[in-house]
Amino acid sequence: MRLLIICAIIVLSQAAPLDPWRRRDRDQTQGVGGPLLTASSEVEFDQEWDREYRPNTPRYRRRRDEPERETRLTQWNREHEAEVQERQREAQIRAQEEERKGRVHQNHVDVERRMEARRHDRERRVRNKHHKEEMHERERQHKAQLRREHHTRRHPIIMQDSDSVERF
Repeated sequence: MRLLIICAIIVLSQAAPLDPWRRRDRDQTQGVGGPLLTASSEVEFDQEWDREYRPNTPRYRRRRDEPERETRLTQWNREHEAEVQERQREAQIRAQEEERKGRVHQNHVDVERRMEARRHDRERRVRNKHHKEEMHERERQHKAQLRREHHTRRHPIIMQDSDSVERF
């Protein structure tokens, strides 16, 4: 009975390990019915999994007091530092020129808008002035007309024929 339980445990652990990636790895490397994973193959698989699924974490974390190791990247950076700085400077100059062009264009647009607004104001003022003068002239003519009509209403005979001097 104990032997049967032990065999069942071994078979189950072989069939469904806790980590599905390990099962996949075992199936790829040793075949489906192969032996159990050895410790070294598990370590290799863990390293491979780290490389594949955690590419942004550093492989090696240095201590604070330890100097930075020379890698190909740091070597290339050291060799091409001047070139990189020159490119950054050119990019900064280009950005400043673009900004200046944008500011000049914006200034032109603002000036145009202000000139247009002034022109509209001037036209409006002139139109208002003409309208005011026109209304004033109409009012004057209307008052003169009223005065004349008032006079004819008060002295109908005189206004009708001005030769006769008699009032009634």
